[in-house]
Amino acid sequence: MESALANAVELLQSLLTGLTSTRTETSAGGGYMGQIADARARAAQAAAEEEQSRVRLGMAQRELKALESRWKEVEREAGDGRKKIERTKQTVETCRASLARCKWNEELENNLEAKLKEARDNVAELIHVGLEPFASFAIADHFAIAPGPS
Repeated sequence: MESALANAVELLQSLLTGLTSTRTETSAGGGYMGQIADARARAAQAAAEEEQSRVRLGMAQRELKALESRWKEVEREAGDGRKKIERTKQTVETCRASLARCKWNEELENNLEAKLKEARDNVAELIHVGLEPFASFAIADHFAIAPGPS
């Protein structure tokens, strides 16, 4: 019964003062008041962690907003690029259709260039042959050097 009385007195003292006289409770954290102090310390630690988490959350939200705006800009640029590609495709098709209406082909162009060269050569030869009888006259030199209006 003495031990029960001693335990009751110890409990009352611990509840009133937060101090205990036994070694087991002292090493366990100081009784009732120690437990309260320990709980307050844990609450303060949790509050600090919460604040850090809020700061990290705010930073993550700002980064997310920046990334979302960049994403929208990239989507807009991609849309503009697609529109440019479509316009270029339409232009190419228009040019191809116009070329088909002209009935152009590389062989025809080469033939026309050969005919043009031949005609130029003929003109040059005719000019040379046509001015040859006048070679002794000064007027022939004038025409040979600077053909055109006098």
